[in-house]
Amino acid sequence: MKRFLLLLLSLIFVLSLCACSEGNSILVQEYKFPKGTMAAGMDLTGLTKDEAWDTLASAVANYTMELTVDGNPVTITGEDMGLSCSREVFVDGMAALEAGSQPDFAKLIRFSEAKLLLALHRGLNRNPQNAALVYDEAAAAYVLQPHQEGLRTDHKALSGAIKDAIRNLAPQYSVTGFSEVLMPEVLSDDPAVQSALEQGSKMTVTELSYTFGAGSSNPTVHTIAPETIRTFVNLGEDGVTPTVDMEAITAYAETLAAEHFIPARMDAFHTTGGKDLDMIVTYEACQVDPSLLADDIRFFVQYGISAERNAPYMGNGNPDLAFGGHY
Repeated sequence: MKRFLLLLLSLIFVLSLCACSEGNSILVQEYKFPKGTMAAGMDLTGLTKDEAWDTLASAVANYTMELTVDGNPVTITGEDMGLSCSREVFVDGMAALEAGSQPDFAKLIRFSEAKLLLALHRGLNRNPQNAALVYDEAAAAYVLQPHQEGLRTDHKALSGAIKDAIRNLAPQYSVTGFSEVLMPEVLSDDPAVQSALEQGSKMTVTELSYTFGAGSSNPTVHTIAPETIRTFVNLGEDGVTPTVDMEAITAYAETLAAEHFIPARMDAFHTTGGKDLDMIVTYEACQVDPSLLADDIRFFVQYGISAERNAPYMGNGNPDLAFGGHY
């Protein structure tokens, strides 16, 4: 009986030790941050160690700053700057709190300055863009692409000015005095630009018709549509001034001349002896002059004038001329 009681007492003692040990563990796990504990701009009051860490880690993983620099908005994510939360600093801060001291969470949030500078450069640095003419297929005309101001930012100074806001995980931040506006050379409201837009629009709606073999019994008419004429118009190096592409016009005129060329042909000649002879006769009037045709097209395209024209020929012959009668 005594032996049984001794074993029972031993078991109770062991269970008491386990209970005490488990109770101490629960006390450690359930430690909560005291009122007014701040870290990375977040109030950790009442959170356990695990809850606080999970809250901070989640905030860092999803962090985005809506930054406004001299009125220019830019969005920077935590990933852009390599944002992270230091476990070591967090554990040291916890230890200080449990020891009754003030925790130091100043370096809890970390980021790559090089990555931050790159993100700021991408978001806030842009070159000025001149006003330019752009052909709008839907409108079948040139339209004005407005100029855009450029921006130059002192990214190094800016990164220093916003680092504390980042370490406090501020969702929004605004600063001034870090950017310079860069103006382009060609502005949308420049009278020369407006004049070029008007001229370019006139050129691209020009329609020309050429009659080949005018005065003959079988003339043909060829119309150069606006969409073809548009291929004869280029823009100067400034992206605004419309110019005539003489090389393209010359190639087109040569193609037309070849298509409408009437070669020499066999023609019957009746002699006084009553015989018919086949003779090769060249009709110069049926040879289109490609050089004159190209110059003619260039003139009307350059000034945006629609017209109906007679194609120029070499010589003054008549395509209907024949050797009639007899010798």
